[in-house]
Amino acid sequence: MYWNVAASVLETSKGQLLIYESAARAYELDPSLVLARTFAKTAHPDNWSWSADFEAAEQAVDAEPDNVQILDVWSYDLNMAGYHKDALPVAQRIIDLDPLAQIGYQRTAEAYWALGKRADAHATLGKLRDIGHEESAATLLAYSHFTAGEYDEGIAVLGSWSIDGMSGQALEEFIENATEPESGLEFLRAWVDEIDSNADNYFDKFQAKLWYLRLGYLDDYWREIEENSPESPSTWSSAETLEYVGKNSRGSRFTKHPSYIPYAIKYGMVDLWNKHGAPDFCSKTDGQWACE
Repeated sequence: MYWNVAASVLETSKGQLLIYESAARAYELDPSLVLARTFAKTAHPDNWSWSADFEAAEQAVDAEPDNVQILDVWSYDLNMAGYHKDALPVAQRIIDLDPLAQIGYQRTAEAYWALGKRADAHATLGKLRDIGHEESAATLLAYSHFTAGEYDEGIAVLGSWSIDGMSGQALEEFIENATEPESGLEFLRAWVDEIDSNADNYFDKFQAKLWYLRLGYLDDYWREIEENSPESPSTWSSAETLEYVGKNSRGSRFTKHPSYIPYAIKYGMVDLWNKHGAPDFCSKTDGQWACE
C-alpha cells in the first residue's frame, strides 16, 4: 500500500517504519499472513538488509507460491539483486494467475529490459495495452525509446499522453534543449533542480531525475542516487527506485559505471551475491566483483 499509494507524499524512511509497524500489527492479529510476517521480520531499520529481505521474500514464495502480491515482491527483489533470468518466470507467473494484473506485465517488461530483450519488453507492453492500460503501456514504451536514444519514436508512441506535463511539440523541444551538445546538460540540471525545489511530492521529483538516465547522462544519474542515499544501509531511501530503474535499463550500462560496485558494497548487495551467487552480467575474479 505504501509504494502504490503513499510514496508520493510520505518520506521513504518514514514509509519503512510505517510498513514495519503495520506488518507487525497484522502478523500479531493473524500469524497466517505470510507477507505481513515477511515485512515484520525485515522492514525495521534496525533489522533490514538486502540479504534478509531477499531470503524472507523467498520463504514467503515457498509458503504461498500462488500469491500475486508475494510474487510481485519476489520478482522485484530478484530484479533488484540482478537475477533477471530468475525474475522473468516469476513475473510471467503473475500474468498466468491474474491476466488482468497490470503489475505482472510491468514486472515482465522490466525483466526483459534488464536482460537486453527490448523487443520482448515491447511485445509485453502491447499485451498490457490490449487489456485496457493504454496510457501506462504508451508511457513505458516511450521511456524505452528515449533511453535508447530513439526520441522521435518515443514522442510518437506517447501520442496525446504526457510525461512530466509534456507531449508532442513541447516534449520534442524539451529533448532538443536537453540533448544539445554544448548546453544540454546544464539545461537539464537547471530543469531538474527547479522540479526538485518546487514539487510537493516524491513522484514528480523522481520522474524528473529519470531524464538523466533517459538522455544518457549517467554520471549525473549516479550523482542523484548517491546524494539521495542514506548513511545507514538498513534505511530505505528514494535512491532505491532510481537504482532499480537503472538496473532495468541494460543499454544504459548502468551497472558498468564505476560507482556501481562501491555502492553495491556499501549498501549490502555484494553480501547478498556472496551468499547466493553471481547475478546476471556480473562476475567475481580474485575476490573482486565486476559488472557489465
